[in-house]
Amino acid sequence: MPTPIGHSLITTTIFSAINRKKLELSWFDYLVFLFIGIFPDLDFIPGLILGTPSRFHHGFTHSLFFGIIIGTIAGLIYCKMKRASWLRYSLIFTGVYFAHLLTDSLSVDTSYPYGAQLFWPFWKGYVLSPVTLFLDVYRSSNSADFFISLFNWHNLKTIIVEIFICVPILVLIHFKNIIRKKWTSGTEPGSTK
Repeated sequence: MPTPIGHSLITTTIFSAINRKKLELSWFDYLVFLFIGIFPDLDFIPGLILGTPSRFHHGFTHSLFFGIIIGTIAGLIYCKMKRASWLRYSLIFTGVYFAHLLTDSLSVDTSYPYGAQLFWPFWKGYVLSPVTLFLDVYRSSNSADFFISLFNWHNLKTIIVEIFICVPILVLIHFKNIIRKKWTSGTEPGSTK
């Protein structure tokens, strides 16, 4: 599974791709996107409390069904706040959630059970792609040293790989947005308006 940095980069890329003037997305919106983007990994919290952080990781919170539920609830809350289309925001938030699940399934997984319960509650098996883009994360299986165990050379390498994969895509989208804004503002490249 990617690190929180990797998931944040993926979420930032999605945010940048849909951040058009007509949506009027703000910094608050960006923080909401980031929260939805890491939401599936909140399944560490009950395990941390019980002393075994990975106990519930990659379970039902990593399912497509749960992603639809969270995306829909977030969309409904958001439409009340912004007076916007609940369907639009539900689809956006569900997409952000699914991006987390996709990147997890495209990661090396070295801890049993391998993969995630993508099709829960209809099937309780675990799914993992045979093709991997992202590295795994080394972490302790004990709550007492869980956080300190995250700081190691392997995880630094994992973060570097995530940056090399995600940042070029993010930069391309950013420049595409700049070009689109210039074209839609009526200023053509090379014009002296």
